[in-house]
Amino acid sequence: MKRSPSKAKEIQVGFLALNKKGQYGAYCLQKGFSYAVLSKDVNNTLIDGKHYF
Repeated sequence: MKRSPSKAKEIQVGFLALNKKGQYGAYCLQKGFSYAVLSKDVNNTLIDGKHYF
């Protein structure tokens, strides 16, 4: 398969991480990836993932 840098801007990939301590985070390729957090300390907060492009 041939690589095309211009095509990379047309897709979205997001990664979510959570550890045993309840710490969380996300990373994505493009701006616009959000995730929600609900816990005893955080009440349904929508957070933007850090993005590459």
